[in-house]
Amino acid sequence: MPIKVLRLESETEEVRLTSDGGARVRRWRELGARLASMDYLTLQPRAQPLDLWYPAAEDSYYVIEGHGTVVDLQRDRAQRFGPGKFVHAPAGLPHRLQATGVELLVLVGGPCPPVPNAFDQPSAAATSAPAEGELSVLDLAGGVEIPLIRPPMPGGYARFPIWPGMGARLRSMNRVAMRPGQENVPHVHPVSEDIFYCLSGTCVVEDGSTGREQPFGRDCLIFIDPGTPHAVRSLGPDDYISVGGPCPPDLDAFRRFGLG
Repeated sequence: MPIKVLRLESETEEVRLTSDGGARVRRWRELGARLASMDYLTLQPRAQPLDLWYPAAEDSYYVIEGHGTVVDLQRDRAQRFGPGKFVHAPAGLPHRLQATGVELLVLVGGPCPPVPNAFDQPSAAATSAPAEGELSVLDLAGGVEIPLIRPPMPGGYARFPIWPGMGARLRSMNRVAMRPGQENVPHVHPVSEDIFYCLSGTCVVEDGSTGREQPFGRDCLIFIDPGTPHAVRSLGPDDYISVGGPCPPDLDAFRRFGLG
């Protein structure tokens, strides 16, 4: 199916990631992605940290709630993050995720391209070759914006903190916001899988090749095959907000708006 809408509560399976059970991931059973991933990760306060290492995949997350640290295990450098931040690790860089504070840490994201048994990888901090690039904790305000939202009334945007201009090569990650009645311009990603997670709103996504519309809302994952024309329309009453983006980045889309 060119466009899939998958619901968090009914179409995921939960896996324990640490022996203490404090870190867990929910994976969508019927995703079938080859280039993109978007897992739902939770870490309890004081849970065991997750050491991660992907030689050929970039690891990126959006922080929905809670606070944590991400550590560059090659350079022993830690950065703090909180709600609304984006975290990006280049391919080959061993890194550690850990919850801090007193509340649950919730993130969506993962390695791109997908890695089988992604969270079972050893850190390999002592043996891996130095990785190119550095760990990044990014603000939404520092991202680049692509003008895809219509009509052009206040409140709508498609902003990319993770994109090729900051060093990402295998994934892009945005936050899209639309007021009720807004929609994005119908578009297509010829060689990228588009994947995004809905944080709020009631919407429909249209397959431009068939005219078929699928409803979705909060806590749904939307996955779109390469080459499928599509558009999202916000129905309200709440604003639509999602995080995700094409994997690998759609370079032509950035170039069209002078961002190449």
